[in-house]
Amino acid sequence: RSLMAAGVAATLGALVAVQHPTHAHALSMRRILAKAGPEVVLPSGVVYRDVTVGKGNTPEVGDQCAIHYSIYYNDLEVESSRESQGLAARPLGFTYGAATGAGSLIPGMMLGIEGMQVGGVRLMTVPSELAFGSSGRKPLIPPNATVQFVVQLLSVKRAGRNPNVSTSGSSLF
Repeated sequence: RSLMAAGVAATLGALVAVQHPTHAHALSMRRILAKAGPEVVLPSGVVYRDVTVGKGNTPEVGDQCAIHYSIYYNDLEVESSRESQGLAARPLGFTYGAATGAGSLIPGMMLGIEGMQVGGVRLMTVPSELAFGSSGRKPLIPPNATVQFVVQLLSVKRAGRNPNVSTSGSSLF
């Protein structure tokens, strides 16, 4: 019986441990809010606050961009491109300005990225109709839910430029 009791205690301890990341994510949202600048309300209803203002390029239509993002609902992180930390974390690549199909983002996120610079981090509050709409994002985001995104703009590669080709008269060596 003592082995069974120990097993039950370990299981309950594991269940309690599973609840801690949720609390930790809520705390991280509080930290993000504490660092965020003033609210900017766009005509679309998207609201954003810059957490960190970048110093690099600002995306233009057709540019290839990469971001890290986290999606929050009710102050809890429900999805992140950083689910694996370190080298395993995969940024999301997209074509800036693409409205649909491969290489596009949800409309509210695209609107919220406008004007960001590489290195910037922005907190966005996106209304349902510009996020996941009447479908939601099961199982954690219900239909017609307003969600928050924290987006870090990692890179902007200008459209029509190939970094692997040097122009005439230039040389790396």
